[in-house]
Amino acid sequence: MEPIPVSRVHINVLILLATAVLFMMISWCAGVADLPRSGGNPRFDWMPRAGADLSDVGRSAILQFPGWALALLGLTVGGQVVLRAERARSSLRRVLGLLGGLLALTALAIVVLAVAAVFADVDTLSTLLVVIPVGAITWGVAVECARFVAPAFNAQRDIAVAQLRRVLDQRARAPRPTSTTLRAYSCLVVWAAGVGLMEAAVLWPVSLRASATGFALATAVVGIALFLLANFTSSTLVQESQSTRIWTRCWASVFYVCLVLVAGLNLMVLVPSAALGTAVVFLIGLLVPTAFVRLPTTAPQRLIDCSLGGALARILHDDLARSERTARHRLADLDAHAREATGPGVLGRLIRAVEAFRH
Repeated sequence: MEPIPVSRVHINVLILLATAVLFMMISWCAGVADLPRSGGNPRFDWMPRAGADLSDVGRSAILQFPGWALALLGLTVGGQVVLRAERARSSLRRVLGLLGGLLALTALAIVVLAVAAVFADVDTLSTLLVVIPVGAITWGVAVECARFVAPAFNAQRDIAVAQLRRVLDQRARAPRPTSTTLRAYSCLVVWAAGVGLMEAAVLWPVSLRASATGFALATAVVGIALFLLANFTSSTLVQESQSTRIWTRCWASVFYVCLVLVAGLNLMVLVPSAALGTAVVFLIGLLVPTAFVRLPTTAPQRLIDCSLGGALARILHDDLARSERTARHRLADLDAHAREATGPGVLGRLIRAVEAFRH
């Protein structure tokens, strides 16, 4: 049975990332090749020059790309009809799909260089009228070829079933969350506002403006930091690997500490007369994540609704609910694909259509 092609979004993102990595590597190499001027930093000034050098050659080359992409797509689809062996069809799909992905990457690279060439030579602007549409056509057709680089149908189904089982097991082990998602994020805002009020009280003797600025900055920074920390670490509540739990919580905590420290240091520089009080307040802000504790199952719901542990559990609950819907939708797509595959083939449908036409 033929597999379901990979999502267009995934293929597009993958090719974009590959293109970005390629240009970054070339830029790093350009910087290393000219250490006295670049200091080892990446250099991007090679792109306009390369685009100008490729203006004629690249335009003539990219004009052939749509034909190549259509040929790859035709070979891919035709091979699935002609070849009988499953292994042969799978090998053909993957080889031509990889070539399609490479063709899409090359077309995107030529388009980027053509755009960069305009900054070096304005006369190359007319080239974009040809390069961009042709590159877009090549991209669209080549991506369709790349979508065929997919695991076998049975492997796709096994992966989907395993994902659904893992999500259901994690939901069964997850702690009790807050009643609603709104309560969870409201709890984060209240804790952040508490830090902001303490900072406002510290800066009140200085001036009303300094107090309002301190409240707004402390509340915003601590609130954003708590939001990011909760979303980064919610999965650790049901993570079985201890090393993964420790690693995730460590780097997320370091990120949280950096955000809060930067805000605190800025306020200490802006209002040096209240530097000691600001340092104490932001030290308390650094300790706020210690309230992300898992409450016992016997705890009343009202306590969970106002706790950071309950907010963290609600974020996890929402993430797992989305994962479960995705896994079930994937299984439904695979089942529908299997039913369609067991139906009459092209010849059978053609015979039925002729018979229906006769009647």
